Amino acid sequence: MVIPAGKKVKIRENGIDIFEKAKLTGVEMILDNEVTLTLSSTFDELLNFNTNKMLIAGTSLFQAITGKVLSTQFKEMGYRMWTKTDPIKFSVTTTFNMTYSGKKEVLEPMQVLMKLPLPSQKDDGKGIGLLPPGPSILTAMNNDSGRFDRRYSFRSGIFYLESVVIEKAEPTFSAETDSEGFPIWGTIRLDISSLFTATTQDIDKFGKSSYNSEVNKYE
Repeated sequence: MVIPAGKKVKIRENGIDIFEKAKLTGVEMILDNEVTLTLSSTFDELLNFNTNKMLIAGTSLFQAITGKVLSTQFKEMGYRMWTKTDPIKFSVTTTFNMTYSGKKEVLEPMQVLMKLPLPSQKDDGKGIGLLPPGPSILTAMNNDSGRFDRRYSFRSGIFYLESVVIEKAEPTFSAETDSEGFPIWGTIRLDISSLFTATTQDIDKFGKSSYNSEVNKYE
């Protein structure tokens, strides 16, 4: 069966396919769901609540002294100012099915994905402290937030994000197992976010450097 290029998902860690890095061969992630992006900004009113209360108190005092009515409400008070924009957020779901081994084809690929939102111990558990699944405060303080251990990129069809963090993984394993006790299928959902604040330039990158059917690879 030929899988359309747009349904294939590639997650790379520091430029290396995550399954290749785990020494798993022939593993592919295929989208089970449509991709819905969340793009959002926050806007606050020009005058905050405490400032508005002070104006009301001041005009009430003015009215008490002069007997004249002075309104505290103006349409400009509802002026919305941009305060922040969130990263791009979306979720992908993929399923692994057994053909010859539940361990090799289901459990091991899903273990790779399950580790993405989790920290790891230094020096294989012998060191002190945890290695974060994304940039740390030290990374940010060093002003090098684009380069760090476990830096992930995401690509699926027209969608490409150079730096992402995997915020959540939700695996589901089949109750049915093979003769060795391993699940015969497994589904996992990943909640993914861009590392940086979303910009219009990020959207312009969609559809570029995508799959080239003539040479059968991503560019």
